[in-house]
Amino acid sequence: MELPQPYVIDKIYSYSTCIRESNLHINGCCPVCREGKSWGSKRRMFYFLNDDYIYCHKCGRGWNTFYWVKEVTGLSFKQIKEELKDYDYDPKFRLMVDSIEERHFEMPVLPGECVNLKDNLQTEYFSSYSIVKKAKEYCQSRRLFSAINTPKTFYCCVNDKFHNNRLIIPFYNSSGKIESYISRKLLDSDNKAKYLVKFGSKKPIFNLDKIDENYPYIFIFEGQIDSMFVKNGIAVSGIILTDEQDETLTKLFPFHNKIWVLDNYRFEKEEVIDSIKEKLKNNETLFFYPNEFADSKDLNEYCVKKGLDSVNPDLLISGCFSGDKGLLKLAD
Repeated sequence: MELPQPYVIDKIYSYSTCIRESNLHINGCCPVCREGKSWGSKRRMFYFLNDDYIYCHKCGRGWNTFYWVKEVTGLSFKQIKEELKDYDYDPKFRLMVDSIEERHFEMPVLPGECVNLKDNLQTEYFSSYSIVKKAKEYCQSRRLFSAINTPKTFYCCVNDKFHNNRLIIPFYNSSGKIESYISRKLLDSDNKAKYLVKFGSKKPIFNLDKIDENYPYIFIFEGQIDSMFVKNGIAVSGIILTDEQDETLTKLFPFHNKIWVLDNYRFEKEEVIDSIKEKLKNNETLFFYPNEFADSKDLNEYCVKKGLDSVNPDLLISGCFSGDKGLLKLAD
């Protein structure tokens, strides 16, 4: 439900304080977290006018305007709708005010309102949301919280048009800031793709910020979850590097040995096997799931079965082949 900007601004002035306006955003105290103990002195809530989005740097939470109004006022959908019937405003109105001071804030990259699954205060606050509990249980069952190469945290999105009720896996840059994300479905009723990349993203490389330059191997995975269980594991959201991904890896790590750790070829379809053959013909190195790995579909399944949070990278290196040796191995 889209709310008229004047209505949202009225609510901000009713429930916030210490408000400043610019031609990009309205900045004030957050009525949700009350700025911790800093109400009236700190202003960490921003209403981004062009994006119709509210974000608090203290809460670490973001809302579309409807969910923010609903939370701060306690009004239901029906009550907000009734209130708007009697609300008199110019539908063409847009706030345009000269900036009071030159301050720039980047829009948060996470979709809609997201719950930090490693923050007990947030998960307790959203305890009535069954999807938050399901997302946390999923991470625990797949050993994602304890994996050696896990990101700082995971999120559960509770109100986005496309990523609603999904696990959000964030991508961090070298500065430790989230630059993108991918969402994974959690519900059988979710008829969207199993994984959804942030809209407009050019397939960034997951865990690129965690590569140890002094370790000479990089393990390239298709999926983010599998890459969390080995040192220098990264994920590229596919079985082929895009030109941008290839250029980035070559520029940053020109002397590292790159090993593909795809899903176990024994469980793959013919078209995937054909792609593996092409990689081997191009002398790319692939892990072949030997011995104790043979019955597992992927690295995460293997770790869950064995109760492991990491796999010794030497085991992956010893199970690798390329070129004609790899083609012969594939034919066994």
